Amino acid sequence: MTTVALFGAGGKMGVLLTRNMMESEFDMLYVEPGAAGIERLKELGLSPTPAAEALKKADAVILAVPDALMEKIAGEVVPGMRSGAILITLDAAVPLAGRLPARADVAYLVTHPSHKSHYFPKKEQSLVNALIQGTDEQYALGERIARQMHAPVGDSYRMTLEQLAFLEPAVAETLGIAVRVAVKEAIDEAVRFGVPEDAAWDFISGHLGGIICGVLRRRNTGWLSEGALLIGDWGYRRILREDWKQIFTSEGLREQAEVIAAGTYEGRKALAGTTIRTD
Repeated sequence: MTTVALFGAGGKMGVLLTRNMMESEFDMLYVEPGAAGIERLKELGLSPTPAAEALKKADAVILAVPDALMEKIAGEVVPGMRSGAILITLDAAVPLAGRLPARADVAYLVTHPSHKSHYFPKKEQSLVNALIQGTDEQYALGERIARQMHAPVGDSYRMTLEQLAFLEPAVAETLGIAVRVAVKEAIDEAVRFGVPEDAAWDFISGHLGGIICGVLRRRNTGWLSEGALLIGDWGYRRILREDWKQIFTSEGLREQAEVIAAGTYEGRKALAGTTIRTD
């Protein structure tokens, strides 16, 4: 039986993976140093395994840890891994920033779920995966583990590390969250203008959901009025900078990876429970 060690098993992301892995085909070891995380594991009837013991046994190691801590934790974990084992990370940023330690005899795999869509409902979400180093056999094992971590999973797509980073952070987070924040600020303006907040949310969520997920995916603008198409083009040119697509260049992707891996930019940090903008 394949032995899998889940580091950060009681954390915010880790506990979700732990629940999925509890009934998996794998022999699971749960590594969690934090008191709160250990309590979450106890609630699931699980006990943590010491890191050193887990690394001696594990055929695969999952790092479910914050991006800003991943370089440090990977630097402690990778030297203790068994030769031929697989290190699995959940985001592309730290690997793309070149912050995983060099070790030629272990495999590195990044995997991330698509998350379910409210507008294109499927029974299962999909996965995107990138093998940074290793063999096809190691990729196959890593993908099998990833399918269980994020079950239920339907389609699974193999791509390069840069292609995965193009999707996240660039599209899903850098662009997607920025647009979401702008929409929230627009709704706040509508409320200040006297529009009932619930009405604003109902109206905007319905329109944006249909336009973004319906029109764009199906490439069908037939039901949009000429006025809507015209003002959409005007808004695109008025709101977005001409060079905004530089986030999708190799240099732009690596800059985003560096920001995430460092956990800060220009003295700013992500603050839990606050708005994203700090200016």
